[in-house]
Amino acid sequence: MDLNGKRLGIYIPLGYPEPKTFLEYIDLISNLIDMLEIGIPTRSPIYDGPIIRKAHKEILGKGVLPEHIKSYPELSKLKCDLVALAYYSEIGADLSKILRSIADLGFKCLLTPDLLIEYPEKLDLYTKASRDNGLEPCFFISSKTPYKLVEKISELEPYMIYLGLQASTGTSLPIQVLRNISIARELIKGRAPLAVGFGINSTDRLIAILRGGADIAVVGSEVVRRLGKDPSNAVDFVRSLSNAIRG
Repeated sequence: MDLNGKRLGIYIPLGYPEPKTFLEYIDLISNLIDMLEIGIPTRSPIYDGPIIRKAHKEILGKGVLPEHIKSYPELSKLKCDLVALAYYSEIGADLSKILRSIADLGFKCLLTPDLLIEYPEKLDLYTKASRDNGLEPCFFISSKTPYKLVEKISELEPYMIYLGLQASTGTSLPIQVLRNISIARELIKGRAPLAVGFGINSTDRLIAILRGGADIAVVGSEVVRRLGKDPSNAVDFVRSLSNAIRG
């Protein structure tokens, strides 16, 4: 399969593992990737695994707060697309404020993993607020998201629809994972790029996800784990992922 046109996304919490290293790291990888997903600091990353939960706890302990994203103008100079990730349960009351902040930095969208699960009644409000601030909507779905809802959000012309997989280890993908990707593609019908994340910890798994039908593969926990131990190793890992896609 030709991987031309397939994209690589990397997730990292804002300011992790500390602001200086964070800025150096994202500058080094921005020309290797297509999308950088910045996690807004949260005390309850309920849909994230233990590595990312620990990272959020660490940066909050170092005084990095959600509103501090405005203090990173360097983000606007990066060579890749920018996506912010925040939980609606925490930012819903300040939605427009958060959207304005990231729009000023050149972000494409705000991904809220709990929106369709916990706050489906806020869908129209979120979509309108995003567009009012010059952003595109983007949506998180799981294998349990109702099919009609997936079809509905795909018609809203989002920047992407992000399918969160159950985290797992190894290089081969369970048949059920590939089936979930296939179902999502069928429902979306090409109206939006399909991003897939969770459990991508190797180049083999990355390629399997893309060959399975994802347009964008997003790597988070493995990058965060390496970054917390050795930033240069984390850069090398991202380079290997980039090379695997671009050949």
